[in-house]
Formats: sequence, structure tokens, C-alpha cells
Amino acid sequence: MCPMQPRQNELYPTDSQVGEGRGTERPMYSESTLFARIVEHIPGGVIVFATDARVRYVNSSAERLLKYNRCELAGMPADKIITEAGPARRWIDVRNEMMNGVGADGSVLLVRSDGNEILCTFKGFAINDFANQPEELVMVFRDISQEYRANLEIERKNIEMAKMNTELIRSNEELKRVSELKTNFLSIASHELKTPLTSIKGYSEIIIENMSELLDPAVRRMVESVNRAADRLHRVIDNMLDVTRIEQKRLRLRPETLDLRIIARDCIAELEQFLEQRSIGIQCKLDESLSDFYGDKMRMQQVFTNLFSNALKYSPDHSIIELDIHQEIDEQIH
Repeated sequence: MCPMQPRQNELYPTDSQVGEGRGTERPMYSESTLFARIVEHIPGGVIVFATDARVRYVNSSAERLLKYNRCELAGMPADKIITEAGPARRWIDVRNEMMNGVGADGSVLLVRSDGNEILCTFKGFAINDFANQPEELVMVFRDISQEYRANLEIERKNIEMAKMNTELIRSNEELKRVSELKTNFLSIASHELKTPLTSIKGYSEIIIENMSELLDPAVRRMVESVNRAADRLHRVIDNMLDVTRIEQKRLRLRPETLDLRIIARDCIAELEQFLEQRSIGIQCKLDESLSDFYGDKMRMQQVFTNLFSNALKYSPDHSIIELDIHQEIDEQIH
């Protein structure tokens, strides 16, 4: 038998070790037997060294972790299975701590029979003889290799995320700067465009209203075209200003009670000349029982104008655009 192999009576009770139990059939272990069973079956590894640092005993968990059998470990020097005993600590330092009765703990690298190392946490202490001198050194250890590798991976991921977060912050700051430049440009450009546009719009209206009889019909049509173009450009500028207001959270709505049928007819009237140029008709189906709508009149006009403009833009010549406004049972307007 291997000198470190527990004897049968150390792990299981003999007939003489089974007590009466006061009517129960549960076996009563002696203290030594109970201690042997506990040490043999605890999940952590246990190694007992002699004071010369050679192995005297290992439990079954230590066998499995180190991948040695007991006979191979018997008498093996500690420095063959222990390579490091924590940062800036040697095995001899840990041994001296235990020999001096201080006890030791920390991390340790143990070498398996296949040459691979495992990282373990340990607690070490000495067992004294009757003369109160160290007789055996005990090390209880637990394998934390997987936890350590997982922590390293988490740390690596955290470093990567920190780098990404720094880059995102930098990119976000750059985007904010670009957005501010764009907003400022839109605001300045819109106001600068409005000044000459006001003159174009004003003079063209004066010509149309006060000088129509003096103008050749062809010239009058050109002036009216300039006036309409000024209106379109004015709407474009207003849209640019709306973008600026939205980004700066300064857009204010002025809701009121509206009739969507009237808004739709007004928007169609504004596009009438473009419909005639391409021979496109609009077929309207407007629900006469339509409820009033509560919203911002100017914004709803923008919505309808954009919808009709897109329909006009993408419809072939000589076609029909169908408009249907009706109310569902749930009171939603479609």
C-alpha cells in the first residue's frame, strides 16, 4: 500500500467503533476517523509537509488538482510542485512564516504532473508536537485558475470599452462642434437670403398689382413666375430656419381648431399652375362629416404641401393624383 493511502478504518468505522446510538442505527465515528473522512472529502486540496518541506500527506482533491497519485507525491520536495508563493514571496519565506507560528496565506502557483501550472489561493499553518515545536506544515489550497483567466478577460474587455468610450466621447464632441457650425451657418445663411428675397418679392408684387396694364402679357407672366419663385424660395428658407429651431429646441407650435379639408384645398390651389403645366389632375375625396382637427395651421400646411409636391414630382404627366381624407371609427383621421 502507498504510505499515504488512508487505511480502511480511518475512513469507515469498524464494529468496535459503532456505538449503541441510543436506539438508532447511525454509526458513531471516533474523532480520528471523523477527521480523516472530513480531510479526505473536503473540496479543497490539502498537502501536509514535514519540516524539511517534503510531502507527507495529500487528500484526494489535491491528487486530482495536481494530477499525481499519492505514491508519486510521497516524499516529493515542496519546490518541485510549488514555483511561486505570491508577488515578491518565495516558498522558503512562506515556510518560515508557518514554522514561526505566524501562519501564511496568499496565492501560489502549483505545477501539475503534466507541467502545466495552476493558480491557487492558500492558507498555511504549522502543527506542533508535544514540545510545542513545529512537526508538520499544512497547506490548504483552492484552484482559482479559471476565475483568474475570467478576471483577466473582463479586465481586457473593460480596457477595450474604456478606449471605445473615450473615442465615442471624442467623436461626440466633434459631432457637436460640427452640428453647431452647421446650425450657425443655416441661421446666418437664412437671414442673409431673406433680405434680398424680400426686395424681389416686394417689387414683383408692386409690378403685378400696379403696372399690369403697362406690361406685355409675356412679360407679365415672367414677373408672376419670379413672384412664385420668390414664394418657393421663402418656404425653403423657412424650412432651413425650422431645422435650426428644432435642433436648438426653440420650435414653438401654435395649435388651433382646423378644418383639414380647407387646408388641403388651399395647398392644391398653390400647386395649380404646376399641375396644369404637366396636365396632372387631383381627384379629391373629402369626408364631409370630418371632425375638426387641433393642430398648428402653418405646420399642417407644410405637411400637405410636402405630400402634394412629392406626389406631383413622382407622377407621370397626364396622370391623376388621388386624395382621400376620411375619419375612422376610432376617430383617427387618415
